[in-house]
This record gives sequence, C-alpha cells and structure tokens, in this order.
Amino acid sequence: MEARAEDLLPVEYFHVVFTLPAEIAQIASWNKRAVYGLLFRAPAQTVMTIAADPKRLGARVGMTSVLHTWGSASC
Repeated sequence: MEARAEDLLPVEYFHVVFTLPAEIAQIASWNKRAVYGLLFRAPAQTVMTIAADPKRLGARVGMTSVLHTWGSASC
C-alpha cells in the first residue's frame, strides 16, 4: 500500500458496503438483471443525495461499485 501512496489523490476515501438481505437472494437468482440493477442504483442515488446535502457534505461525489456474488464465508 505504501508503494502506491503517491498514486492516490490527496482526498479522503471511504469504503462503504451495501449488502443484499438473504431473504432477497433467491429472488436475485431468478431475476439478476432487475435485482442487481437496483442493487447498484439505489445505493448510488442514496450516497449522492446525502453527500449533496449542504448540511452533510455539500459536494458531488464519485464512486466505484463492484458486485461480489459469493457468500461472506468465501472471502
């Protein structure tokens, strides 16, 4: 990590994780496109809305989203 420190922008970074409840996992397996689409859109809209609020951050933020399709036991 230290070797790559010079490549990082001088800004704060946050790691935020959104998970799909187990009760919905079966539905996701039947309709991946719809459920995974929502799983990406809803958190992104939430983070951008909260960050844009002048009482919070008052900023436009960027993010990278990654879908992990394995259980936590595999990590």
